[in-house]
Amino acid sequence: TFGDGGAGKSTFGLAVLLAVVLGRPIAGLPTHATNGLYVDWEDNEQNWRRRLGRIAKGMGLDQQPRGIWYWNAEGMPLTQQFDALKRKIQKDGIGFIVLDSAALACGGDPLKPEIVVAFFSALKRLNVTSLIIAHITKAGETMKPFGFVGWHNAPRRTWYVAKQDDDEGDTMSLGLVCRKSNDGIWPKPIP
Repeated sequence: TFGDGGAGKSTFGLAVLLAVVLGRPIAGLPTHATNGLYVDWEDNEQNWRRRLGRIAKGMGLDQQPRGIWYWNAEGMPLTQQFDALKRKIQKDGIGFIVLDSAALACGGDPLKPEIVVAFFSALKRLNVTSLIIAHITKAGETMKPFGFVGWHNAPRRTWYVAKQDDDEGDTMSLGLVCRKSNDGIWPKPIP
């Protein structure tokens, strides 16, 4: 997924993670229950837990479900954390990860092909389904994520995320538009 700063990408990524762990559909799309991991380059565990609690409450849950973990990336690129992440994935039976966010996770200039190729090579070797959160190049540029074209070409599907209106209390309205689909039917926009 990609979108402008403050558009709700991280919150959406966390909602997807929670839905996958629970095996519930999200944005009208089915999921298959599996353990999940949120790998965070942008924020901290305290804010992550606060957001998770709000989303869980909105899904009618009283507490965080089992099978969901937080990983503070501490500014280290994915390629440098590969072995530790692979061990975590194997130890806890993780089948889905959220990486927040691409530009920080890649460990270099996201405009350089060799940096992007190394990132996606490491991600593929983790052998789990993933959701990568990325930013847009500039305001109004909603067709592809920021950086080298590989950020758009390597994933099987890309979604543009946009905030639909101002937050009201603990709610957020997002719109999703599929910008690329290599696998299956091209999904319709999700308001």
